[in-house]
Amino acid sequence: MRRQRSTAQPLGWDLSHWGRLRQIVQVFARHGLSSFTDRLGLYFGSSRSSRSDQGSTTERWAGAAPPPLSASGVPASLCRALEELGPAFVKLGQILASRDDLLSPGYAAALQSLHQHVAPLPFSVIHSVLTAELGSALSDFTDISEKPLASGSLGQVHAARLKSGEAVVIKVQRPDIAALIKTDLTLMQHLARLVERFMPEARPLQPTLMVGEFARGLGGELDYIREANNIVRMARNFSAVPHVVLPEVMWHLSSSRVLTMTDLSSLIPLKREVLLEAKLAPELIIDRAFKAFLKMVLIDGVFHGDMHPGNLFALSGNRIALLDLGLVITLAPALRRSLLGLMQAFVAQDFHRVVRYLSEICEPHTQVNNDALEHDITNAVAPFIGSGQQGLRTSVLFWDAIKIATRHGMALPPNLILFFKSLSTFEGIGAAVSPGFDILSAAQSFAAELTTDLYQPQNIKGQAFMLANDLLRLMEHGPFELRRLVKAVSGGDLSLRVKSEEVSRLARAVDRASGRVALGVVAGSLTISAALGSGAPGTLGLVQMPAISLLQLALAFLMIVLMLGSMMRR
Repeated sequence: MRRQRSTAQPLGWDLSHWGRLRQIVQVFARHGLSSFTDRLGLYFGSSRSSRSDQGSTTERWAGAAPPPLSASGVPASLCRALEELGPAFVKLGQILASRDDLLSPGYAAALQSLHQHVAPLPFSVIHSVLTAELGSALSDFTDISEKPLASGSLGQVHAARLKSGEAVVIKVQRPDIAALIKTDLTLMQHLARLVERFMPEARPLQPTLMVGEFARGLGGELDYIREANNIVRMARNFSAVPHVVLPEVMWHLSSSRVLTMTDLSSLIPLKREVLLEAKLAPELIIDRAFKAFLKMVLIDGVFHGDMHPGNLFALSGNRIALLDLGLVITLAPALRRSLLGLMQAFVAQDFHRVVRYLSEICEPHTQVNNDALEHDITNAVAPFIGSGQQGLRTSVLFWDAIKIATRHGMALPPNLILFFKSLSTFEGIGAAVSPGFDILSAAQSFAAELTTDLYQPQNIKGQAFMLANDLLRLMEHGPFELRRLVKAVSGGDLSLRVKSEEVSRLARAVDRASGRVALGVVAGSLTISAALGSGAPGTLGLVQMPAISLLQLALAFLMIVLMLGSMMRR
């Protein structure tokens, strides 16, 4: 049966976004991806003409399932469509590229190649943004280079110099980009709900949850004041680590669309030949960079969510520099402890504990058989850990374990997606900088240092203080709450609310059964009443029965039919 075409506005969608939604559907159709939008119930007349050479998608797939997500040739077309739709869709594609625990290899490989050729804006446009944002403070600059140091989808960076002679860099947001991103994020949230509804094979990706997390992260990248606060916070966390350097924020020359920072001169790319030429130690630099990342994740609970070679550099003295902190992820203490335990169990090849920590970290959406999960992970991962196989990456083994957990009904939280993505990125950088780099050994060394640090007297003292404070509050409020409980019990005012799906099902079953019993009793009563009110004994003809008895028999028959129909439907 062919789905009815509709161009009506979807329920709850803002009319101001309708034009952009139409553009998105047309771009997908132009790249041969109209089967996706058709499955979501999004149709536009003009999109049909743009795919005339392919025929109507609805006609081609009427009465049959649309092509699966892993269809041949679709990944490359999807990349082209995302690039045409702009920065929000490109960044979403880059995040999806890290989900090779769920995506087919073709999709993961294609999305990892996503890039955007963004031509720099004319300096006159940049200068107008600076004037609007900084006003008279713009006179603090003696020189601003018209040629950008870098140009991205959200903004571009220019070198400048202050009256004091200090070299700085200015990050300037593209005009009107915030409004477009806001519209796209709103549409993505609506589309994610449609994907979950109409594309069951995409549900393990948790589209609405992923887009929500993505929207929060991208919103942070659009607010340069938030990025400035991230820089200050990260610098504070590394204040006792001299080999990790972050730029200093010039607050009086910054706003939500302009960020001015000290220029970290002589940034050196993390390439082995370049580092050796600069007389630096590649092995030491990559080890320090990776341990800095683990410190962010496991100790500070605040980590750089967009770690790649464009945001991570070396400095003289074997130091490392962290840049571009628009996307920062925060992890709760309990999640950090579980993540540390997972890494330690993985190193120790204790797959029973691996499954236990995965259960704490992931979000099960079905009943999980932990024994079967442990068996599958052990057989898939254990033979390769510590095997020394050439080209084998530990991050791949982590992803393999997560893929298996996903197949068993577990879902990785969105805030950990970027952690594992960064882990994989680090391993790739490390292999290029230092061929002998092993994230498993580095993580094991860091975990040992961290465990030792956790049991230092000053840390135990702090934990004991928090525990004593909790116990004190319990002692303070406990007697009062206990008196309230005793009073409620003695006065008969205590009520217990139990909410269970099984209890609800039982209640519905009892309700149905009692309804059927009631129908049966009424039908039997009507039949008996009709018999008592009928003609003389031995008379069988219906015509000799009073009208009221005939009506009673008819009602009884109807009730019996209804009861049998209900039982057959169940």
